Amino acid sequence: MTIGGVANGTSSLPLAFSEVRESDSVVKAMSGQLIVIGGLMQTSHSTQDYRVPLLGDIPLLGNLFKSQQKITNHTELVILLRPIVVDTDAEWSQLTGGAVDHAAKLDPKVRDAAQ
Repeated sequence: MTIGGVANGTSSLPLAFSEVRESDSVVKAMSGQLIVIGGLMQTSHSTQDYRVPLLGDIPLLGNLFKSQQKITNHTELVILLRPIVVDTDAEWSQLTGGAVDHAAKLDPKVRDAAQ
């Protein structure tokens, strides 16, 4: 994924998407103020089958040795954001330096992409 950076630079970030949930929010906040976005609810349903080996395979009589369990999972995604307004390139480098160094330990190509 390529994203736009400061001063028309671009950065490439390795991302893994397993699921996408979206939210549109308009907030008014000062630099450094915490923003909490919540309420992204999701419910998933699944069924787990159980049976006694061999006895569960017997036609008709095997139903006495089988059971099903219905499972429902409720999850809520809460997003915490702390926007920081950056005025200069030097300030940007100071704020992102630690993150770039940490990411470069994982993948050296990150440092080249961030510059």
